Amino acid sequence: KLSSAKQMKRIHQQLKGVLSLLRGLITACDYSAGQALARSNNNSSYKEYLPFLRQVLEIARRHKIMNPEKMRTEYGKLVYLLQDAVRLEQEGLLDYGDDDDDDDDDNDNRNNNHNDNSHTSLIAPIQTVYKFLEERDGLDLLRDKNIEIATEEILATPGKTRARIDQEIRRKERAVAQLKKQYRSTNLSMEDIHLCLYSICDNNSFLNSNRVPIDKVIDFLKTH
Repeated sequence: KLSSAKQMKRIHQQLKGVLSLLRGLITACDYSAGQALARSNNNSSYKEYLPFLRQVLEIARRHKIMNPEKMRTEYGKLVYLLQDAVRLEQEGLLDYGDDDDDDDDDNDNRNNNHNDNSHTSLIAPIQTVYKFLEERDGLDLLRDKNIEIATEEILATPGKTRARIDQEIRRKERAVAQLKKQYRSTNLSMEDIHLCLYSICDNNSFLNSNRVPIDKVIDFLKTH
């Protein structure tokens, strides 16, 4: 068991590491703001940057999910650092200040499915197409029969002619246009629908990029 002095030293090092990361992220986007934070010893100074920091870290985590081969060492370090941050938050050693602004009430209601601690923590739920549409009452889009056509990846498989590929591209574009027109609303714009459809398409492309080579290898093994 660590002595009290060693334990406090370790906590100080963890807190210093977490704040250094946050300050670095802010400095990379706003140098003057980063310098102001460097001169301040008050953790609550980070309060106004919490939405930005949560978004950046959520994007990094989502990027790793979609690209497992990337950030092999950096991601592990990031996870450990975020674990330290959460523990420090729970122990009250990393306090960003009370969030008593009334301006965020509407946004809170719109995102009422988020974790209760998301306003005062660095950890934000992973943003998915389902969650994005659920918050905007647009889940009917996922149930439409044309979504499979609108989100399919057009593959140049052996034996497929250029004319066939062009035909599939035009069919996909028509399906995308029809879905955008049919499901747009006051809460869900055509740009939002476009983003969701091509996000699903990107996921399909990711799955194909991992599955197709395996299928080819299996086929070679069976043939030869």
